[in-house]
Amino acid sequence: MSRKPTRAGRLPHRLTPYEVRTREFAAHRGGVDRRGTRGPGRVADELSTLNETVRLLSQENGRLGRALRD
Repeated sequence: MSRKPTRAGRLPHRLTPYEVRTREFAAHRGGVDRRGTRGPGRVADELSTLNETVRLLSQENGRLGRALRD
C-alpha cells in the first residue's frame, strides 16, 4: 500500500488498531463468507505488530544514520 499525498498534499489517514477493533462492518448480500476471513481483532493485532515493527526500524535507522555521521 502506497501512502501518496492527496491533492491537498496531506497523507491519507492511517487506521489504528483501535479503529479496526471498534468499526462496524456491514454484511452485504453476495459478500465474502465471514468464517473464511480474518476477523477485525486479528487484523488489529497484526496492524499493531506492524506499527511496532515500523517504529523499531525507524529508531534503528536513526541510530545507524547517526553512527555513519560520527
